[in-house]
Amino acid sequence: MRKIFVEELSQKSKDLFTHLAKQFSKENNVNLDELLDGLESRISDLQHDSENALGFRICENPECRELFNDGYMMEDNCENYCSRECAEKIYPEIVEEDYGTDTIFWTEWQPE
Repeated sequence: MRKIFVEELSQKSKDLFTHLAKQFSKENNVNLDELLDGLESRISDLQHDSENALGFRICENPECRELFNDGYMMEDNCENYCSRECAEKIYPEIVEEDYGTDTIFWTEWQPE
């Protein structure tokens, strides 16, 4: 999988990261500037360092890779998708009846 620079993400994803970083820095007395430096790092590094601490996920669809804090999770493989469209692009066999089951369900992630 190719690494994607954060600067390649949509403004919505950047805004979400900034919002969550500000919230996390206030609640945990962490330097905001250090967190925001993540916007200059590669998304793969950002994912490993901050994903659970800030409460966001990165869409598993390699053509998307958007940041989000609520979306779809596949229980069997713990993959996360920002939308049904992204999940179905990777798994075209998903049908409407699969949503809301252990196969794939909507969830919201919170900071640890």
